[in-house]
Amino acid sequence: MYDSQVENRKSGKFILAVIAAGIILLILVLQNAAGETAVAQPHPQEQQPTVLTSLNLTAGSTENITSNANCRYGVASIPPSSTNWVSTVGAGWHLNFAQSDYGYDPGNGAEYIYTLRMQNGVFDPPLSSITDDLAAHPGALWLVGSEMEVNHPVSGDKTYPWDYAVAYHTAYNFIKGIDPTAQIGIGAMSMATPGRLQYLDLIWDTYLSTYGTTIPVDVWNVHIYIFAEREWGTSNPGHGNIALGTDPWLGKQSAGEVASRCVLEDVYCRAEHDSLTIIQQQTVAFRQWMKDHGQQNKPFIITELALLYQEFYTDEYGVGFPPSRVIAFMNPLFNYLETAQDPNLGYPADNNRLVQQWLWFSMHVPDSTTGRPSNLLRDDYLSFPVGDAGALTSVGVNFRDYVAAQSLYANLFAGTTTGSQSGVGTAQLTADFFNNGTMNIDQPLQVTFYADAGLSQPIGSAAVNPNVDGCARRTYTALVNWSGLSTGTHPFWVKVDSGNAIG
Repeated sequence: MYDSQVENRKSGKFILAVIAAGIILLILVLQNAAGETAVAQPHPQEQQPTVLTSLNLTAGSTENITSNANCRYGVASIPPSSTNWVSTVGAGWHLNFAQSDYGYDPGNGAEYIYTLRMQNGVFDPPLSSITDDLAAHPGALWLVGSEMEVNHPVSGDKTYPWDYAVAYHTAYNFIKGIDPTAQIGIGAMSMATPGRLQYLDLIWDTYLSTYGTTIPVDVWNVHIYIFAEREWGTSNPGHGNIALGTDPWLGKQSAGEVASRCVLEDVYCRAEHDSLTIIQQQTVAFRQWMKDHGQQNKPFIITELALLYQEFYTDEYGVGFPPSRVIAFMNPLFNYLETAQDPNLGYPADNNRLVQQWLWFSMHVPDSTTGRPSNLLRDDYLSFPVGDAGALTSVGVNFRDYVAAQSLYANLFAGTTTGSQSGVGTAQLTADFFNNGTMNIDQPLQVTFYADAGLSQPIGSAAVNPNVDGCARRTYTALVNWSGLSTGTHPFWVKVDSGNAIG
């Protein structure tokens, strides 16, 4: 559905200037707030009004929408056979904390996100094992590590921040060398506490001092849980462990089984394991860290959320963690993630949302395993036909119903416009655009550049053929050449989906 009342265009301008008696032509380019540098600039740039192209269309309005998968919602497809139920719950992406989907089909085109694992900064399996996947899946997202700051016998990548900086550099260059279109994401720490953010600081500082540049991250990423990092009054590791290489006294401490201590700021009680307030605090803290390090204009995803305590485990008030408590936690959590926006911290390409995508842990973990009350699938799920909703737990039914109640739509809009001289009297124009809706588009579309605000004088069109993924995690670029230009100022406008192929 296309609403002409919200038709948006992106305007740009460049100036064709004559230098050295008219022999050399230089183009001055009007940029957006992205801060690009013009080729030449004899006088200040003129800022054109910013009017964005926005096409909002809903699922079912066109056969060109890929599926009912909602890209905001992901699930941990553990074990791999649970992947067959990803479409049942409506998730738009999944991962299994490994570098292979083991050939299982989610059934709805949900994106698989790869995770590279390491121990002490050494990749296991080695990077050489991913060359086939890099070739077969160009543009995929690769996360470098998982809970790398955790030193636990059965979890975590057990890597000090300075070793992680080196490992990240190695992985980044290896992957981009084979697939320049790949996205690379920072590995997820288990929480966004002060101690964990110090771990991130140490990675940042080590990378900068070692390689002379800031760490290149396409997608920022974290897990958000609420665990005491140290025992009450000591630096001894608690359930959440001290982040490797950090000041242990920064760690959140347990209440020491004294419920009255739960109100203390530096205490994480078991009773707070499902605290939405603390979830919000960690989310904002991570986004604030991103802004402080010049990373606000990057997507941020949360690759684990859930309640992890076993059902029989009790908090400081004697209350356990049954599925009913999980459901009571899930709905307000998703309400927050759906609505959290802040123009001072959020991602501008995604309407200033704080979080672009989030993932529930897990589809199914076995008995006596962390996170079991949060399972979306029953223990006997394999006895049901593939994808059968009868295999869902009460938590799984709640997840499915919540996701199904959210709007599925694509929303295209134009971003930064640029121009550069490509010959005498010729310019190359580019326009970035995004889809910050909840679903992907797989239909080729046209991006047309115009020489007039009325969009009646086309300069040229560019066909965009790949899938246009939702949730604004990727930037797409259209390019045309403009020839026959004379000296002077030349405004231009851009319209995304000028052929109305999508809506």
